[in-house]
Amino acid sequence: MRLREDVVLAPVTPGLQNAVVEEAWLHDAEINWKLGFGRGVIGTDVFVETFKDFIENPQDDTGFLGIYYKRKPVGFVGFTPIGRTADIFFYIAPEYRNKFGVASTALYWCLDGIFNYKDIFRVQFELLSINKEAISFLRKFGFKQEGIKKSAYWMGVNAFNVVLLAMLKPEFNRLKEKQNG
Repeated sequence: MRLREDVVLAPVTPGLQNAVVEEAWLHDAEINWKLGFGRGVIGTDVFVETFKDFIENPQDDTGFLGIYYKRKPVGFVGFTPIGRTADIFFYIAPEYRNKFGVASTALYWCLDGIFNYKDIFRVQFELLSINKEAISFLRKFGFKQEGIKKSAYWMGVNAFNVVLLAMLKPEFNRLKEKQNG
């Protein structure tokens, strides 16, 4: 994997939060549908207020960073440690997925930071099973599928499975050694 020098993870300040929300989230109807935003489950306005609260009132044990490509906000990543495990959420705007190495570079630097944060040993993603693009990306990156929670997420009358993918610190360290040659 080639790491890009023009991809930066940086704090999302209150002054930049609207740019991140508008550029990297609200214009992506597909992901909003997959997560239930804008379909009567959780409205976009509720998400924006939650996002703003998260940025303006950060918790000591969480991390949240904007993903910038050539200084433009193109996504965000966040994590919440629970013991020695960190739950991660990761979002890249559609036009930067599977192109340019932006997502791979951002995830690499995110994991590098997380595994050095509060002695984290394991990171995990929980994704709706219909989010095949993200599941494929994470598998190619080196995440292992650990299981499926059947009918774990409901959107109206529709139930969706949730796929659990994880990576351990030694697995990331092997990836890092390979990267550094």
